[in-house]
Amino acid sequence: MKTNDERFEVDPYESSQAEAKLDVPFLGHVCTFWVILEEEATISDRQLQVLESILEASDEFRSELNKAALIYYQVADGDPAIVVDSENISRNYSPYMFIVPSLCDTEEDYFIVNCSCTWDTEHSMSIGAKNMAVVHYGANDGIRTWDEIEEEIGKQK
Repeated sequence: MKTNDERFEVDPYESSQAEAKLDVPFLGHVCTFWVILEEEATISDRQLQVLESILEASDEFRSELNKAALIYYQVADGDPAIVVDSENISRNYSPYMFIVPSLCDTEEDYFIVNCSCTWDTEHSMSIGAKNMAVVHYGANDGIRTWDEIEEEIGKQK
């Protein structure tokens, strides 16, 4: 079943989310997008704005992702045999999924970027962004609420 945005199909196994595969120009490849629906088969206007912000993001946002990836590489308990050139961190991780959660309980526009990475193949990497600024990074441990992300941010400070 389609949502109010023709690019998205409601997940047949989980009707509270919708999925699409979209080209992300600043990355140069197609990624999966999941949206946690706020109403049946409806993506909110705010969620659509977040989606468009992602699709219109510049190299500056890619640079923020690179900084978060480098920090995560430096603190992750990954394979010590894998050495990453900090000047070319983008060669060692690849965003593959963007998740836009329900935004009805927050005034902030946030989303999560899941990335495969060479140094943590077991968990991969998750990067949280609020208002198009990276605010969280770490192991990918599933979709979390904004409150859970805020709590993790507090632990990182």
